[in-house]
Amino acid sequence: MRNPTTRRGLFAAGATLAVAGAGLAIAHRPATESTIEPAAHYAPLTPCTTKKITPEQMEGPFYRPSSPQRIDLVESGISGALLTLTGQVMTKDCRPVPGALLDFWQADRHGDYDNGGYRLRGHQFADVDGCYRLQTIVPRSYDGTGGFRTPHIHLHVQRPGGKLLVTQLYFPGAIKAYGMDIDGTNKVDFLFDPELLVQLKAVEGNSFRACFDFVIE
Repeated sequence: MRNPTTRRGLFAAGATLAVAGAGLAIAHRPATESTIEPAAHYAPLTPCTTKKITPEQMEGPFYRPSSPQRIDLVESGISGALLTLTGQVMTKDCRPVPGALLDFWQADRHGDYDNGGYRLRGHQFADVDGCYRLQTIVPRSYDGTGGFRTPHIHLHVQRPGGKLLVTQLYFPGAIKAYGMDIDGTNKVDFLFDPELLVQLKAVEGNSFRACFDFVIE
């Protein structure tokens, strides 16, 4: 891990997200700006009247502003268990938030952050239905300056002109990568929150697909 930096919000409008991870798959390929799937390809939204706001978590010391706009973080030279994460940004009354900003950053398969560049960092904007998709790898656990950390992904979520949500996402033990016992590492992480667990949707060969919906003010 390298020198920490400070944080700042980003902002704008328009894009999407999806999540899937991989067992022990190795990724060596250039990043491409994948086409966002139209809303018709997503399952109908679960009817609801109110939802709980997504919990906030600390930003940590490794945020870097001005990340590249992209939905695929797996650039040349990055290896790891492939993960595709998808979901939607919505309000408490289940209304989609088009153009919501989602800015992601994470450790690599060795538990290290790139604090001099933008590897495994990127931002995107939710599409007209508030949907997003992220192609990345499963991060590894590590011993940080504040204590032991289970695998997690950091992010900012913000509606146009709205309050910035700073939070983190975690993984269920069914996601296997690098010989980790994620159920075990979750139990000893000082920040782990089960409300921030991604939902595993499918295991396809050596890759995972998962999802998480963000509820913002």
